[in-house]
Amino acid sequence: MMAAGCGARPAGEAIRAWEEAGAAYTATNYSKAVRLYRKAEELGYTPGALYYNMGNAYYREGKLGRAICAYRQAKWLLPRDGDVAANLATARRAAKEQLAAREMPAAVQAFLFFYFHVSPDESVWLFVAATVVLFSGLAVQAFWRAGVLRQMLVIVGVIWGVLGTGAGIHSYRVLWPDEAVVVAERAAVRAGPAATETVLFELHDGAEVKVLSREGGWCKIVAAAQKGWIAAKDVSMITVRRR
Repeated sequence: MMAAGCGARPAGEAIRAWEEAGAAYTATNYSKAVRLYRKAEELGYTPGALYYNMGNAYYREGKLGRAICAYRQAKWLLPRDGDVAANLATARRAAKEQLAAREMPAAVQAFLFFYFHVSPDESVWLFVAATVVLFSGLAVQAFWRAGVLRQMLVIVGVIWGVLGTGAGIHSYRVLWPDEAVVVAERAAVRAGPAATETVLFELHDGAEVKVLSREGGWCKIVAAAQKGWIAAKDVSMITVRRR
């Protein structure tokens, strides 16, 4: 009983924070809304809608980089949501450095549907379902060696491999995120991981970068084919808290 009560309390607090955040947003108190959305996230409530709403609140506050980061987190969890895609595109157009990776052609995205249009959670569950079907079929084949069953197992095996690859890539991105957004108004990119190093170039709020490595409070990044070190406090990693 005690364990169940302890588990239920954070869940209840998370939902309450989510509801209060919505009320704060409606009242145009965007800073309070963000604070409450963050609280719900920390308590383990992380649906795609939370990141979408958080992105809207950040955008209303004028915090472009944090808005883009939240929209990208929402897009990760809601890859087929048109509103998320539209708001992300709007925020990106407002960025001084538009460094987002170029979108794959629609035909390629359609071919790689299980990567571009399926969320991490969906990909895992689809892979689990395919695994159950595949191994159930293999068990049946041990007693019934029909040619049609063998052909069906080959097709299921191919689908299982595709779904497994998609689930593996999604899981890798969740566990080892390597993309970030600049959230400082201006951020210096230096030759090395120290404030005394030479400034190579500057990035501004909303610039999207790839993180190559980390050292102390610094991140080595690549942006528009240029590499350098940026203070970790000036960027926000694109990842989703999972529990």
